[in-house]
Amino acid sequence: MPDIMELLKTAGVEIAEDKLESFNTELRKSYKHVNEVEKTAAQHKTALDGLTEQLKTANAEIESYKGMDIEGIKKAADEYKAKAEKAEKDAAEKIADMQYDAALKDALAGEKFSSDYARQGIFADIKSKKLPIEGGAIMGLQDRLKALREAQPDAFAPEKTPPAVLPGITGTTPINSTPKEQALADAQAAMGIKLPKG
Repeated sequence: MPDIMELLKTAGVEIAEDKLESFNTELRKSYKHVNEVEKTAAQHKTALDGLTEQLKTANAEIESYKGMDIEGIKKAADEYKAKAEKAEKDAAEKIADMQYDAALKDALAGEKFSSDYARQGIFADIKSKKLPIEGGAIMGLQDRLKALREAQPDAFAPEKTPPAVLPGITGTTPINSTPKEQALADAQAAMGIKLPKG
C-alpha cells in the first residue's frame, strides 16, 4: 500500500520543505498506516476472542449453579458441621469416661469386697458422684470409701486378723476355734497325736 506522502505527490500536493517536519509530526499524531491499524486490530481481536471464551465459560458455570439448591447445600453443610462437633464431643466424653473408669479401678484394686456384686455397686456409687481427678488421683475417694464403709459395711470383706494362739502341750491351739475343734485339739494334745494342719 502506498505511503500517504506518495499519494499526496500523485495528487499534485506539494508540502514546502520548512513545513514538512511539522506536517509529518501532525500526520503521525492523527493518522496511522493501515499496517499498524491491522496489527492493532488483530491484537484486539485475539484479546476479544479470549474474553469471549472466558465469558462463555463463566456463563456456563453460572447456568450450572442455577439448578443447585444453595439453601439445601448450606443446610447440609450446617448439619454436617453439627454432627462432626457432636461426634468430637462424644468421643472426648467417652475417652474421659474410660480414663475415669481406669483410674477408679486402679484406686479400688487394694480394697476387699464381700462379692463382685458389692464391688460393682461401690464402683457405680463412686462413679455417680463424679469425684474430680487431679494428677491421676481421684480427689475425695478415701472420704467416700469411709462413708460407704459406715453405710454399707456388708459390702466390704471383714478384715481378717490372724488367730491368737496359746501354747499347748504339743504346739499351739487357736483361741478362736469352735468348742468342738478345741475339744478335739485338747484330746490330741493329751494323747500326743500330731495331725497335719489344713
